[in-house]
Amino acid sequence: MMRYVARLAGTGLLAAQILSASAVAQPYKLRVATVGVPPSMHTLYMQVAFEQGIYRRNGLVVDELVPLAAGPLVTQALLSGRIDVAETDAEGVLNAASAAAGSIVAVAAPAQHLSYLIAVQPEIKTLKDLVGKPFAISRPGALSQYLMFPALDREGIARNAVTWVPIGGASERRLALVNNRVKGALLHLDYFFAAQRDAKVVALDRVVRSNPDYPHELLVVRKELADKQPAAVAAVTRSIIEACRFMVMNRERTIEIYRWLDLPHWERAAGRLEALGREAAVQLGRAYRDGGRYDAAMVLYGHLLGEVPHDRRVQEGLLLAARGTGDCTQLSQVWQQVRAYLDGETDIELHSMYERLMSETGAGAPVAGR
Repeated sequence: MMRYVARLAGTGLLAAQILSASAVAQPYKLRVATVGVPPSMHTLYMQVAFEQGIYRRNGLVVDELVPLAAGPLVTQALLSGRIDVAETDAEGVLNAASAAAGSIVAVAAPAQHLSYLIAVQPEIKTLKDLVGKPFAISRPGALSQYLMFPALDREGIARNAVTWVPIGGASERRLALVNNRVKGALLHLDYFFAAQRDAKVVALDRVVRSNPDYPHELLVVRKELADKQPAAVAAVTRSIIEACRFMVMNRERTIEIYRWLDLPHWERAAGRLEALGREAAVQLGRAYRDGGRYDAAMVLYGHLLGEVPHDRRVQEGLLLAARGTGDCTQLSQVWQQVRAYLDGETDIELHSMYERLMSETGAGAPVAGR
């Protein structure tokens, strides 16, 4: 891969000129935060949008994702203006509304359903066995506590009959349960599986059985941003929608991102360096394409497709390069190549793009820059 980086350095001036000439609009620079690294599967869409270049494709500049330990810190960071966009639970939005009315706005609900499990030690067989026992929560009044109330009410158990132990976020609650410091905790599905892997933890119940169906996580932005730059808010909302679709259509890549985020910092840094090399190669491919060197672009994108088959920029770049040759057969072969790397699954948006490009090529339409 480094030879592609070196080649880019040799043609850097040409690439910069071509890319700057093809720029359409000034991108919006946003400060985006997410809760926890590794994230829950319920907030992974923020990372997917970043890792897959989805923010960038929608005209946003997001230099990094700011990791925050818990939902209350998200609210504080939004209210102070340290960040522009984040995800938080309904509780966080309500708290912000009461603390500073109208300062933040919820614009989407990417995680629409509660998937908390009541995770307990194996000796806990029913909810009544939790009476007088320590139960981990993040803090009094938090989601990790009040979602238990309907289940307790259903069984006729007083809400103060359980010993609530404020411990912290989902990771801290999992560790407390694994180390038998508490007898139970509400855990996201993925944290539950991690606890089950490390100890004899069992699932007693699902909170969705006792609670109304309301959003687990909301995408929130500063109201000032929504008022002054509504196009930026639309772009970030569109990015998260696309990230959620990507997660559904590309399970293997999604799991790969999740596992990568769970690695030690130095391993993630090494992976990031390699990703920078691929980013440089993608930019070179774009420069080749815009400069009319379609065959060179196809060779480069073909190599990248073998490394990162789920990168939409590589998939689209290869199709556009094939379109540039004006050869329908070439374009059809490239499409089959892309589909092979997707294990034959059909990406509706990508297929629609292929059909459009094939129609343009067959009609002999001039190649449009992109």
